[in-house]
Amino acid sequence: MKRKRKIILIVLAAVIVIAGGVFGFVKLHKPTPLICLDAGHGGKDTGAVSPDGRLEKDDNLAMTLAVGKILEEKGYRVIYTRTEDVTVTLEERYTLSNKKHATVFVAIHRNSAENPDVSGMEAWIQNTSPRPDKKLAKNLLKQLDLVGFGNDRGVHAGYRGDITKNYAVNAHTKCKSCLLELGFMSSEADNERFDKYFDVYAEAVAKGIIQSL
Repeated sequence: MKRKRKIILIVLAAVIVIAGGVFGFVKLHKPTPLICLDAGHGGKDTGAVSPDGRLEKDDNLAMTLAVGKILEEKGYRVIYTRTEDVTVTLEERYTLSNKKHATVFVAIHRNSAENPDVSGMEAWIQNTSPRPDKKLAKNLLKQLDLVGFGNDRGVHAGYRGDITKNYAVNAHTKCKSCLLELGFMSSEADNERFDKYFDVYAEAVAKGIIQSL
């Protein structure tokens, strides 16, 4: 009986060791989060244009590449919907994210208004307001607020001018997502801040994404 009990204990111990090893292997080999960065507009689609001819598509791309570089240096996997001035359809943007099974999707844009005094940052999520999306948007705005980006216009759900609709990149991505508006192209003050604190803002956006993974 004692011998039988001893064999059972040995078997149980072996099972525990094997199970622990498997768990440890899975834990150690857990895939690194994949971040999809979407530089808004591009190519024929210039996006907003400032009074002095500055193009939104250029600011979007510059910031997207800067944020991506920071994330890559920190060990995260990053994919881009575009890395140069080319035209990319909305469908191509969210399809890439879904095909690669991205963990998070962030579209980087700049805003515009008829009133040049309107300024600040804001983020858009789909109008069903899923909690992960809202958390992502809030983390991004919080980090930008901490470095003094300017007027925080908050998180909005839906589509600008029609909250019953959604931005395609929010509606069709299968991971948490948001569209980030980094100031107004129509605001001279926002443009000056964007240029002067460009690196600081890139770090803030990267930090906000990391906090949301």
